[in-house]
Amino acid sequence: MAKMDELVIAGMNLTCVLAAVAEYQMPEKECLLNLLAKALGLGIILGSTILKLPQILVIIRSNSIEGLSVASFEIECIGYTVSVGYCLFKNVPFTAYGELFFLLLQSLILMFLIYSHLPNQASTTWIKVGIYSAMLPVLFSGRMSAELYETIYNAQTALFTIGRIPQMWSNYVNQSTGQLSVFTTFLTFAGCIARLFTSIQEKAPLSMAIGSILGVLSHGTIFAQIVYYTYIRKGKVPAVAVSKGSTHKEEKAKGKESKAKGGKGKSS
Repeated sequence: MAKMDELVIAGMNLTCVLAAVAEYQMPEKECLLNLLAKALGLGIILGSTILKLPQILVIIRSNSIEGLSVASFEIECIGYTVSVGYCLFKNVPFTAYGELFFLLLQSLILMFLIYSHLPNQASTTWIKVGIYSAMLPVLFSGRMSAELYETIYNAQTALFTIGRIPQMWSNYVNQSTGQLSVFTTFLTFAGCIARLFTSIQEKAPLSMAIGSILGVLSHGTIFAQIVYYTYIRKGKVPAVAVSKGSTHKEEKAKGKESKAKGGKGKSS
């Protein structure tokens, strides 16, 4: 049988699948896993283009950043910046990190919205923006040593995880998750799980896999807090609703009784 030409669509090599189908056989496990990793990677990237949109809309509609930890969002923005610079330097396939680029853009929009709600910290905000602007071209230049890139990336992985602690603590202290978007948090959590699989399958650097594991744990914790404080605790409220309902019925019954008495009075 003649050798089949390679068929690559959106970075996914379908040759092994088509060759197996042509011979009425099941594709090999490694072939399917590689294809799944590529498909998941593309799915994560596509999903990431709107991942933080719900959180952006929540802030715009409510005109509030109540319950949001500014430090967590700042650290997250820096983390995405470092991650993109690191992946560019390591020539990591775009399907293995592409979502970080789109998340970085959306994080910058979020920071603009958050800072616009902090009028009393204008001078501090401009200092932070200046430092970030100076750091950006250095990270993306690719001129730093490999050791320095590794050090910075490992540091930001730890910082990323530590940076989510203020948000977790704020949720716990306030017994509420404020303006946090459940949709954005859930998709981020699910994306970390999928990215962990693709990192392992595409043989990404170990530091990226560790970062995905820490992301699963931290985002999973925040998602669990949203579910608990917003939904499970509100599940205790129906008792009030029942009492209101019974009161409403009692009022109806009293109304009927009064009408009946009124009718008797007229007839007499």
